[in-house]
Amino acid sequence: MKPSILTLASATLPGLSMAKCFNKDSNQYPDHPVEVVYALLGWGCELETSGQLRRGDKRAWHTGLRDADGNDVCLNVEITNNGHKDYSVEMKQVTDAWMREYVGCPYGGRREYADGLEYAICKRRG
Repeated sequence: MKPSILTLASATLPGLSMAKCFNKDSNQYPDHPVEVVYALLGWGCELETSGQLRRGDKRAWHTGLRDADGNDVCLNVEITNNGHKDYSVEMKQVTDAWMREYVGCPYGGRREYADGLEYAICKRRG
């Protein structure tokens, strides 16, 4: 039986809502809008259950939602496998990286990727 998005959110949300950049100069404890959290968790779950991300593959998702200030926002997220092998991505890993990107942490908060995964997020007023 596959876990529901609500079950995943309740188990994962507390840790992700405290996501911060790895860079010691820009540690933050952001308050993510719940719509953003649910969208990222859903896409992360979809990615995890879809199997391996093949070398060179890119996956992308987008949606319209409201940010913490009540503005309409277009949210686009991507993950690209720039590594040398196929890779199974866990929902928590990708969602955490997108959360860090959402608050402005470059490269998901990492300076380099040992696994070759590149995370991107773009939000613009809609």
